[in-house]
Amino acid sequence: MISIPHPPTRGELERGRFELHSALDGESVWQASVRLLDLALPYHSCSLLVGIENYRAAESRHHVVAGDYFNFGSAALVSVSGPFLRAHPRIKQYTYSEVIETDPEAPLRRLEKEVTLSAWDQFVHLVFWRRNEPDGLFSVRRTAVQGDFSAAENDFLRQFRTDLGAALQRLRKLQRERSQQAAVQQFVTHLPVPVLFLDGRGKLNFATREAYEQCAVWNHGPVQTRALNPRSCFRLPPEVVAGCEQLLERADGGPARTGETRVIHPSIPGLTATISLRAPLKGPWSCFTFVVTFCSAPVADDSSGQGRPAALRLLNLLTVSERQVALLVAGGERNHDVARRLGKSLRTVEFQLNAIYRKLGIRGRTQLTRLLA
Repeated sequence: MISIPHPPTRGELERGRFELHSALDGESVWQASVRLLDLALPYHSCSLLVGIENYRAAESRHHVVAGDYFNFGSAALVSVSGPFLRAHPRIKQYTYSEVIETDPEAPLRRLEKEVTLSAWDQFVHLVFWRRNEPDGLFSVRRTAVQGDFSAAENDFLRQFRTDLGAALQRLRKLQRERSQQAAVQQFVTHLPVPVLFLDGRGKLNFATREAYEQCAVWNHGPVQTRALNPRSCFRLPPEVVAGCEQLLERADGGPARTGETRVIHPSIPGLTATISLRAPLKGPWSCFTFVVTFCSAPVADDSSGQGRPAALRLLNLLTVSERQVALLVAGGERNHDVARRLGKSLRTVEFQLNAIYRKLGIRGRTQLTRLLA
């Protein structure tokens, strides 16, 4: 058997395990696994398969230590030992020799995928299960010259399986959370609500398209905004920054974890922002979050309908510019007032109103007011 020229120290192995435990994405987990394996034992090649469904992997990674690359992908890895896995549900670790003992046809299935059987002679598979189905598999392969795995090496691989399993479980949870967060953001992004979220330091975490638009209007005015890209020129309005700082000072000075304030644009009538300070989670490391909601229409009696689900669905059929016109008209503004407030020509407002009526299937401003009320 070929041995590692310089056996790893305990400190080197612990650092390798720490790197594996701290990895936050699939590629980092794979690279940490390969480096840890390089420290511990000689091998020809290794592979990681994840997201196995019906004995097919959704994702796989392969590494060859030396020699020519061989055609031994994820399909071969699962097909060779598929019947063995079905006959041994929830088995954690097994070798190629154990597969052959109970499944003499395994080498034939291997030959179909690999073309040649000269690349490696033995493997150890570490299997990760979800209920009674394999969910992930790590394969370590050796040549005939390298020989079988020793008892000490099998002990290392058992510990390695525990470490890698914890890393994969963490990745699965993170990916699930990220997928849920992405789905929520994709949905909220298209809602006709001008809202943005800031962390406790005032850094932007998320904003809807409406919020980018309103920030641009606040900073540059409605006329100049039409020639700008609201995302590329994004900047928090100074009044909003001051409102956030004021709320944060109140929270730091006492037990209160929430608060709310409202700021008004210094020169554009009706343009306001409501700032809410929240601490969504409890605990010593929980962080404050600011929720900023803009409003450019009268809100005295909530006639804008911005908070009503039925109105939101209708507003979502319109463009950002059309929504502004629709809300102002539904709030009682006449066409020339809407044009003055938004910096548009009267003809543009009338053209957009006709487009709004057509999209919502209505005939006039009376019906528009009822729909958004």
